[in-house]
Amino acid sequence: MPVFNAYVDGFNLYMGALKGRPELKWLDLVAFCKAARPDMQLGKIYFFTAAISEKYPGDDAPRRQEKYLRVLAHQGVIVVRGKFQLNDKLLRTVTMQRQSVFVPELPKLAGISQVALNVVARKALPTVPKAFVREWKEKGSDVNLGSYLLRDALLKHISAALVVTGDSDLVMPVKFAVDAGVNVRVIVPNRKQNASALRNVATRLRMLHPGDLIVAQLPKTFIGKNGRQIVRPKEWA
Repeated sequence: MPVFNAYVDGFNLYMGALKGRPELKWLDLVAFCKAARPDMQLGKIYFFTAAISEKYPGDDAPRRQEKYLRVLAHQGVIVVRGKFQLNDKLLRTVTMQRQSVFVPELPKLAGISQVALNVVARKALPTVPKAFVREWKEKGSDVNLGSYLLRDALLKHISAALVVTGDSDLVMPVKFAVDAGVNVRVIVPNRKQNASALRNVATRLRMLHPGDLIVAQLPKTFIGKNGRQIVRPKEWA
């Protein structure tokens, strides 16, 4: 039976299919990848991600992430880490509607009203107002995924691959892998992602269905190789 490796863009998977759906975050990545290519034998799984930081005092998200990454390591998944970079930027707003400029929504009777925002918009003409924002951006995961895929393809380590991403930055690595003779199947986490460029170069591409995740959930209590229990975070119940 042919063997394939899986290359999973963790951040793209999270943003596309798992954000706001805690009941699906305790994902059995091994079962998910096996089900994606049932005609082949699963070799290695590479999971590309970056460690998140606390957004506020007591934010438990980083510890939940590390707990999940420990489970992946016990399953034999190779976790490849990038990093998050913090940038403060002055960016153009896309709307001046009070309910969209501020989240949570600015109260109607607040000092800065819709009238005041309209004045700001007129002063900014012919351009648009800008807002000073703080942006956390993941760095390195797409480059790492493309590099690992190309390494394995060009060194003839694989004849088939599963790539889980909707990132168009990975078009060329997928194309070069296919050109090298690798059968590359791409799963895009979200239908809202424009996957036309990836579709044009992949051997096959399909959109992820929520059912793919529902049937591939880890048991509430995972038993590691050392016999220790790793319990699903209560926030993901």
